[in-house]
Amino acid sequence: MTVKYKKSVGVIFIVLGLLFACLYFVIALEGGQTSTPLTVGFVMLLFGVLTLTRTYFEYDENSLTLHAILGPAKTVYDFSSLKDIELDGKKLFVMQDDTRKKIPVSAGMVNKEDWQIFLEKITTK
Repeated sequence: MTVKYKKSVGVIFIVLGLLFACLYFVIALEGGQTSTPLTVGFVMLLFGVLTLTRTYFEYDENSLTLHAILGPAKTVYDFSSLKDIELDGKKLFVMQDDTRKKIPVSAGMVNKEDWQIFLEKITTK
């Protein structure tokens, strides 16, 4: 199963990116020489588009694969069953070789429907 990013996060970053780009043009029209707002705006736009198009993580019965927001990098967490995944508050952990490892997933960044399906899978062991 795939879990996507929350759409509102992507939209917020796109809007902020556009606002920073507009700020750059206002500064440029006033005779300013800084390109920082344009750079920040571009990075925010890129981040927004990527969160709307990329997969946050994928999981099956024996692994969870966390994808990088930019590039092909990914981290794979292997386990024997979904029983090995625990939710402690809003933090996600996996038991690997008798060691509890934190999985860097933010519940606030996850698509709500995908997150609910994932929680049902790990709690109905």
